[in-house]
Parts: sequence; structure tokens; C-alpha cells
Amino acid sequence: MTLQQLKYVIAIVEKGSINEAAKVLYLSQPSLTKAIHEFFGNYANL
Repeated sequence: MTLQQLKYVIAIVEKGSINEAAKVLYLSQPSLTKAIHEFFGNYANL
């Protein structure tokens, strides 16, 4: 887990949606979705 990934997850939780989080993070929604999939993909087998 990187600090950037943690920042993304926190923003999604705080904003309540990926679209709103992407706006405040200045990312596209597909980019944020990809980053979250990679994050959870790394920890799915724990």
C-alpha cells in the first residue's frame, strides 16, 4: 500500500463516490477506478 493509494481510498470514503473523489483529486474517474482495482487486487488474497 502506498500513501497515494491510501489517499485515494480516503477521498472515496469521504466523498461517497468515485466520481466526486476523482474531481477533488484532479483525476479522471477511469484512472481512479484502475488505481483502486490495483489496490484491492494486491490485498484480495490476505
